[in-house]
Amino acid sequence: MIICADDYGLREDIDRAILGLCSLGKLSAVSCMVVLKRCDATALNALVAHQAKVDIGLHLCLTDEGLPMARPLPECQLPD
Repeated sequence: MIICADDYGLREDIDRAILGLCSLGKLSAVSCMVVLKRCDATALNALVAHQAKVDIGLHLCLTDEGLPMARPLPECQLPD
C-alpha cells in the first residue's frame, strides 16, 4: 500500500505533521505545493532530508488558492 501525504507547503501545521510522519516511517510519498510562497527552499530542505525513505512529488495546483474555484450560484439555482 502506498500512503501519500498531500499539501506539503500549504500550512505550517500540515508541514510539521508530514515531517513527523516521515520521521516515523509512516509515509510512502509526499506531494509538495511548490506554487505557494511558503513552500520555499527552507521548507523543501526539511522534507528532502527524508528522501531516502519517502518519494517526493509535485502537487499540481491549477487554481489560485486565494480565489474560489467558481462563482457561487444564486440560491436554489442548479446548473443545466
